[in-house]
Amino acid sequence: MAANITNEMIATNVLSSFQIPLVDFGQYLHGSEDDQKICVDEIMRGFTSSGFVYLQNSGVDPREAFQWAEKYFSLPLEEKQKHPNVDFAANRGYSAMGVEKVTNANLTNEENIAELRKLFPDVKESLEIGSEARYGYPEKPYQNHFPEDLIPGFGNGIMEFYVKCDRLHKNLTGAITTGLGLDRSYFEP
Repeated sequence: MAANITNEMIATNVLSSFQIPLVDFGQYLHGSEDDQKICVDEIMRGFTSSGFVYLQNSGVDPREAFQWAEKYFSLPLEEKQKHPNVDFAANRGYSAMGVEKVTNANLTNEENIAELRKLFPDVKESLEIGSEARYGYPEKPYQNHFPEDLIPGFGNGIMEFYVKCDRLHKNLTGAITTGLGLDRSYFEP
């Protein structure tokens, strides 16, 4: 007699064994060589089992960004629209709900894009920011748009968070390349 196995039973079994490991990235950032190796091994084990890891002690506190975001997105729409993201190559500025449309289609016709936006409007608003020379990045022709007159300290606060995320990105790719048996600086320009 054959067992009657359902998709639900398979999904339950897979989900019950699916775990995303919690990795103390502080070991990699501040630990000994042995600590760093243990951390790299945990990261690689996570990426090769579940495909993901949770990082703790990474040097990045998401609450910082959420505090600034709450202040920014509670501004009146008219204030946010004073700094629109008009040059999408720059990725700088505000985009209101329904402005952006993410699609896999290769759309160049403005009418087609407008029609898709009507059918499937974007349901998020965003403030795109990027690197600035004053934080040691190469000079770029793009400007960030920060409402300093309405939220004092916003530019410095959000850019400090940006720099921490960039530092984490570089350290994490360094750990991954080490785990792959490559030189830590393999992906650095």
